[in-house]
Amino acid sequence: MKMKKEYYILFGIIVVLLIYLIFSSGKNKMGYKIPKVAKIEQDKIDKIEIRKHEEETVISLTGKGDKWKIMPQEYPADQVKIKDMLEAIENLTLTELAAEKGDYQRYELDDEKKISVSAYAGGQTLREFDIGKTSSTYRHTFVRLANDTNVYYARNSFRSHFETEIKELRDKIVLTFDKNEITVIKLTGEAINQQYTKTMIPVPDPVPAEPKPETESQEGEQEKEEEPEAKPAPPQQEENWVLPDGKMGKKSELDSLLSQLSDLRCDEYLEEKDQEELGDPIYTVNLTGIKDYTLKIFAKQEGDNGKYPAVSSENAYTFLLSTYNAERIMKKPEDLLPEEEKTE
Repeated sequence: MKMKKEYYILFGIIVVLLIYLIFSSGKNKMGYKIPKVAKIEQDKIDKIEIRKHEEETVISLTGKGDKWKIMPQEYPADQVKIKDMLEAIENLTLTELAAEKGDYQRYELDDEKKISVSAYAGGQTLREFDIGKTSSTYRHTFVRLANDTNVYYARNSFRSHFETEIKELRDKIVLTFDKNEITVIKLTGEAINQQYTKTMIPVPDPVPAEPKPETESQEGEQEKEEEPEAKPAPPQQEENWVLPDGKMGKKSELDSLLSQLSDLRCDEYLEEKDQEELGDPIYTVNLTGIKDYTLKIFAKQEGDNGKYPAVSSENAYTFLLSTYNAERIMKKPEDLLPEEEKTE
């Protein structure tokens, strides 16, 4: 009887525990219910506001799909960075309560450190929350929801997506095209004035191998079987870059130049300088394809961190190229000629 009584007690404890677990689902280990964040679709978001209270700045972004702008300047925004923001806003998921109230400074959710994010669609607020620091495991971020004094763990580390400035959010692609469409490359500078045209040129036939000496048995076999004459193969051609005087350029160098220019990114933009203030370019690249493309590079100026100012036909703003990128573009004549052409 005593053993049976103990079994009843044990069974009762198990039942109580099961009931507790069932009714406490949706609550964290401290017994607090975690609020469910309303589901939104990032495709509906057409405006994002980011407030950095410490710097007293507001970054306003508007757009749809892959076309976002920084307002009110209407600078094109970096679409990769915008996508990271949209995904963080859409997928905001609270996993656990970190603190009920009060100690916001500990989580960098005080007025000096927090980053406030608001997402809108057609003027309607879809989501508002404050971002604090990343957790020690780098798997969560501390957040506060609008009109909620509690601090929560949110899944993933995403503060860095919003801890940014306007100059970092600007789209830094300054020249883009399909390199296969380009038919003419013209390079102009102090030491160069060359124009290369894409041309199909014949490929020399390979030198035929000397026939092996025939034996008597082979001669007899040839007399028995006469093979029909093979038709000559059409002359082979290959694509190359050719100067007006017929000299060929160094294809690998010119193709590499086009690859660099076809997706050219600047280091940063020049906020206070127009093209007129830069003087005459020290190097100009003109490309002809479906339309004309131009890149002008100017002499380094004081205060530009040792970088080259430049302008592009595909971008409305002056910008800076790193020394490495600019000097890779500014080819010298000897860089573009094959070895046999240089020695002539």
